[in-house]
Amino acid sequence: MGPVASKDAELEIGLQWRPHDQRFNASLAFDGPADQEPRRQLVDQPVYVDLPRLRQLTANAEQYGTALTEMLFAVEEIGDFYRLARTAAGADDTPIHLRLLVDPSAPNDYHRVRWELLRDPEDGAPVATRRNVMFSRYLSSSDWTLSTSPPKHDLRALVVIANPSNLADYTPRGRSLAPVNVLAERQSAVIALGPSISVTVLDSGGAATLDRITDALADGIDLLYLVCHGTLADGDTRLWLEAPDGTAAVVDGQQLVDRLNGLTRRPTLAVLCSCQSAGTEPATEDGGVFAALGPRLAASGVPAVVAMQGNVTMTTAASFFPAFFEELAAHGVVDRAMAVARSRIEGRQDWWAPVLFSRLKRGRTWYLPGFAEAGSYLWNAVISAVESRTFTPILGPGLAAQIIGSRREIARRWVDRWMMPIAPANREDLPKVAQYLRTRTAEQVPANDLRNYLMTDFRQRYADRVPEALLQGSQPEKVIAELGAQTRRTDLDDPYVRVAALPAPIYVTTTWNSLLEDALVDAGRPPVVGSFDWNDAPVSDLSEELHEKPTVERPLVYHLFGRIEEPESLVLTEDDHFAWLMAWIDRRQNLPASVRHALTRKSLMFLGYRLDDLDFRVLFQSLQSFGGSGQLRRWQHIGVQLSPASPMIEPEAAQEYLESYFGERKVGIYWGETRRFLQELGQRMQVPQ
Repeated sequence: MGPVASKDAELEIGLQWRPHDQRFNASLAFDGPADQEPRRQLVDQPVYVDLPRLRQLTANAEQYGTALTEMLFAVEEIGDFYRLARTAAGADDTPIHLRLLVDPSAPNDYHRVRWELLRDPEDGAPVATRRNVMFSRYLSSSDWTLSTSPPKHDLRALVVIANPSNLADYTPRGRSLAPVNVLAERQSAVIALGPSISVTVLDSGGAATLDRITDALADGIDLLYLVCHGTLADGDTRLWLEAPDGTAAVVDGQQLVDRLNGLTRRPTLAVLCSCQSAGTEPATEDGGVFAALGPRLAASGVPAVVAMQGNVTMTTAASFFPAFFEELAAHGVVDRAMAVARSRIEGRQDWWAPVLFSRLKRGRTWYLPGFAEAGSYLWNAVISAVESRTFTPILGPGLAAQIIGSRREIARRWVDRWMMPIAPANREDLPKVAQYLRTRTAEQVPANDLRNYLMTDFRQRYADRVPEALLQGSQPEKVIAELGAQTRRTDLDDPYVRVAALPAPIYVTTTWNSLLEDALVDAGRPPVVGSFDWNDAPVSDLSEELHEKPTVERPLVYHLFGRIEEPESLVLTEDDHFAWLMAWIDRRQNLPASVRHALTRKSLMFLGYRLDDLDFRVLFQSLQSFGGSGQLRRWQHIGVQLSPASPMIEPEAAQEYLESYFGERKVGIYWGETRRFLQELGQRMQVPQ
């Protein structure tokens, strides 16, 4: 997939705000190339940033950078870690991803500090212009909306140019607002974005309204390129957008953030550009107010934001942006694109003005679907296991997302429907949402409430697809079965159709539905169905058939986390997951022998999971406690397919995590959606549909 090479060095400098004395606590992390051990350190000595002194030096970039460097590197440990990174880079200039974390709770003035002017304490050269340094302001918070990196695709950009007809009526803080040269700004934007990016434009005449921007972004835009006047009022950013009649609509920056929060899919990148003013050399005139908005846009779930932290000349912008977008389209690594573009303007006096706010640890804005490494080798291993029938599909909830919605979508809609007072970080965590209900109600209420909620949701979403009699009933499993049957009739690439075509005698699943069983029946392979009895709930297993040897023609589908038609069997809340693990330890030897064999002596193919979801982590722990990992190390290859839709997961980290269970070089990760993986597997094997 071409991730950032593991040989790159990573240096992270964190500054945690101390409001009681207006200083920062420093934290340091270094991860060197290849065989070097990572280092982390919390620093006792606080960092003091002298804002009044920096304000006095704003007219002289060199003096400003020197003073800022003295303030930061006055803490000895910060200098030690920086030199460690420089040494690790060596003479071959190994890339260094330098991430500066400024506490989001720090006052805005500290986010407006020109950190890009930091200088090397050894030779005095600007750090951000070093050939091998990829500098970004990294943003992190426990309660932020999740951001995702989509698969590589043709990029789509929304260019917004606001030119209210009555700008002359406003003089914010005594400054007049010049009319925007819409034609020039549009040409600059289109040239900068380049021919490989599809562009939609909203410009002037009442087009650049907040509502129209929101509607356009909801259509799946990758890049937001916003050109408008910006001002500061009481420390908050004001955007001069348009009303439907073309006059000014002065919008608080938080309103834009709130609109982005409401989007199911947010743009991967936002670029905030100020309008140019007249002068000896045309330049922007916002004084860098958009730099204060960058962290808040990132907080809304935009993975990367580029803004200008000061007045920047049009000559600089004309060189910077085309280089930035060309590199981004080619490689998708935003901090690398920033470094390349900055190298094009390092001779300009305002080279430091572009600033990158990023929530992407290694800068990747998209991923290439496929195996992380050794693709052909791993495909051959997967195909060999399938053809020899020495594999076990383990199916997660992602396979049914097209019909039911993902577990995260269910959690979010459930929270909204009942207006639950749940922290933002937990709103998409279904076990936590269910646990909230569990702590306030009887034990079986969450499972029954989930069934009731699903029926309500189905009535709203599928009134035109499902017979009225089913929708007015109380059995979501019947609606799911109907929707699944419709999908399989019209979509030959439906994941369950593909999975049912694989010659597996045993399927293990943590899903709650019976879509797999129905697909197997359609494929002429009626299955035996069993469930793991983790809480003595009454189930309808054909127990006498569970101990017969499964075959490809009569496979076994074994549910680990219960079934929706049997609410008491569901593993739903956090408590359920912990209780399930305890039951697994006590009862795992009661599993049918064929299931024990399938989980420990065959290659496992995980489909429809996310690495950071609780059900996946609990499943892995169960295999570990089962002694599965020791047996699995005997197998040459384990095929794993995951969706990398989490800011916490990087390809290399996921690889290491899985290898800790299965042993070195025993697991291959396919990054991408389940549908794409199964399509490619089918094409490579020419599995009949």
